[in-house]
Amino acid sequence: MKDFSEQLSDTLTDFSKNLYTKLDEISESTANTLKKDISENSPIGSREKLRKSWKIAKGSFAGLTHHFTIHSSEYRILHLVENGHVMRNGKRLEGSHFMKKAADKIIPEYEKAVEKAVQE
Repeated sequence: MKDFSEQLSDTLTDFSKNLYTKLDEISESTANTLKKDISENSPIGSREKLRKSWKIAKGSFAGLTHHFTIHSSEYRILHLVENGHVMRNGKRLEGSHFMKKAADKIIPEYEKAVEKAVQE
């Protein structure tokens, strides 16, 4: 028969594994949703290079924590479109801030989903 400390340890280990799995699923679905939103709202341009260039990279830290990075291979264009720039004729084009808008929309949803997973 297990003593109390072993039972507690087993219970906490099971809880942390279940929570880790739930948080990983939530993070992955949020990353996919954010990528889709950013891709749909990217400025089109002549060849749609920016719109087609979005990718998700999954990484790990210390073997446990997974994180997702949404990035574009067209980072040179992305910086100009997101933050604005001065054209050759001296006129300033304002940035569209489409990435910030998408992130601001999805972060509260992600936080609510994480809180719900922790409370279950």
